[in-house]
Amino acid sequence: VGETFGLLTVIDFADPYISPEGKLLPCISMGMGDTTMFVSVFDKNLKNQFTSGDYIDFITAKPVDLFSKNEECNNCEYKLRCLGGCRALALTIGRDKNIWGIDDAACLMYKGGYLDKVKQKLKK
Repeated sequence: VGETFGLLTVIDFADPYISPEGKLLPCISMGMGDTTMFVSVFDKNLKNQFTSGDYIDFITAKPVDLFSKNEECNNCEYKLRCLGGCRALALTIGRDKNIWGIDDAACLMYKGGYLDKVKQKLKK
């Protein structure tokens, strides 16, 4: 599934966010992190950003692209379930504040067994 749809959801394609600084971002939550990789709409128009450059490269990235940049995710037994977690969380509150970094909340959910615990509770 992740290989087909990439790292982001359909909403990220249909609902991008322009920050107060003019940065075109995949979601509003990314505005709280380091957005230097994204270009301002004042420097590169929207049409060009949607056809080439860092924005379109990022929103069309596949899990394998994340795994090639993130050794911990690449070696994780849950990588095909988690697909690297949320990029906004990795960027804003992750341990290394890197868009390709670790989403600690996803790690806790999968490695801590919480997803399975929730599923079991829902079955009862």
